[in-house]
Amino acid sequence: MDLWQRLVEHWRRCGVTIRSGVDAAAVRAFEAKYQTVLPSDLRSYFEVVDGMWDQMDPDLFRFWPLDEMIPVHEWLTAANPDRFAYPGCFLFADHCISCWCYAVRLCASSEQRGAVFLVTGGDPPGEKLADSVVEFVEMYLTDVKSIYAP
Repeated sequence: MDLWQRLVEHWRRCGVTIRSGVDAAAVRAFEAKYQTVLPSDLRSYFEVVDGMWDQMDPDLFRFWPLDEMIPVHEWLTAANPDRFAYPGCFLFADHCISCWCYAVRLCASSEQRGAVFLVTGGDPPGEKLADSVVEFVEMYLTDVKSIYAP
């Protein structure tokens, strides 16, 4: 079973309602709106499953739909000292109603890997957690505490 199917099955076992994946037109529209490119792993994730509805898993994580992804600097405010510490990064998941969030760095090419960062809204800025979305999701599925904020 591939990673995205394992993720979907995990969410089903947790009682999370699964959102159907998006089509290529939705991905192109997002990329055009933000003048960026989704890494190939994130693109394939969204083709399989478009995040979660307005619900969390039992560990209080929520993966956002493509149309909710937003640049970190647009979501954080002037009150957040790390507002501009994540250039090119877009929020795609959160923990406990955004106690902290997760952002992926989008790239100029779909072949580049998008690193995943913890976004705390504080000082110092959050750290890089994974070199790619695939690595982040593996961590989420195998050792969820490894992606908690310190």
